Order: sequence, then structure tokens, then C-alpha cells
Amino acid sequence: GAPEICAARGFRLVDRRVVGAVEVDVRPQRVGEEERLLEHERDRRTQLVGLDPFQSTKFVQVFLALLTLPAVYWTVRDQTGEDSPLPVVALLFLGANSQFAIWGGAGLENGLLNCLIAWGIYRMMRELRFGGIPWSALLWMLVALTRPEGILYAAVAGFCAMVFEWEARRS
Repeated sequence: GAPEICAARGFRLVDRRVVGAVEVDVRPQRVGEEERLLEHERDRRTQLVGLDPFQSTKFVQVFLALLTLPAVYWTVRDQTGEDSPLPVVALLFLGANSQFAIWGGAGLENGLLNCLIAWGIYRMMRELRFGGIPWSALLWMLVALTRPEGILYAAVAGFCAMVFEWEARRS
């Protein structure tokens, strides 16, 4: 039969299971005990300083969205020049983009991904133009660790950096 969960105790209660033609006894086991303990500890720590865990994540999401904006501004400014109005237009478009707000508010890793990609692009473009320590490599590594599709974003960034570098050496 299907496993029944006793939520109050976190046990999976199953007496028997049929595996093939053999009946197997399955002992009760803890379900998610480690995750529950970590969540409880996080809640306890945030409540010690007077923060509700749900509300504190919203503040972090807003902080990550605000941290993304300077990277977008400076990336566009570096490409268009200091006198161009395009960096402000880029910020207005980003701020008006509902997908940016929805994606950034859908979970901490999404806002973090936005922020890391924006700063990764900014650093990569600076390094390609002016040289210096390749901090973008660290940022792209963090992008790859943030979400499963982050590996693809980092790979595309590496490919773009390779093409830009190759084009710069040709000219």
C-alpha cells in the first residue's frame, strides 16, 4: 500500500510492501528530520532579533533586486558613455519589467541569480575592456551554483568572453 505520513511525529508508517512477488516489512523511518531541525534553528535565530522569517526573506529579495540595479546601470554606461541617457533608460525598463519583479520575488535563489548575472556581465565586460583580475569567473561560478540552469548561463558567458577576446585579438 501507499505510505501514510504521521505529520505530528514525522514518521512514515508502513507495515508491509509488495516488491515483485515478495512481501517486505518496512520499519517506520524519520522523514525530513534534518530539514525540520535546520528550519527550526533558522526560525529561532531570526526571532531572537525580532524578525519574522517570511518577512525577512522579502527584505533580502528587495535588497538583491536593488543590488542588481547598479550593475545594470554601470554595464550600460560603460558601453554607451557617461553622457548617454541609455543607462537610465535601461534602469527604467528593468524597473518596469514585471518579470524582473516576479522572478526576483519568487524565491531567494532567483533574486540572487539575477544579481550575480548582472554583476557577472558587468565584471566580464570591464575585464575584456580594461583587463585586470578576473572576478567575473568567481561570479559565474556562483551563478552555476545558484540554480541548475546557472551552469548553462555560466557556459554561455564563458563562450561570449571567448568570442569577444578572440575578436579583440583579431582587430
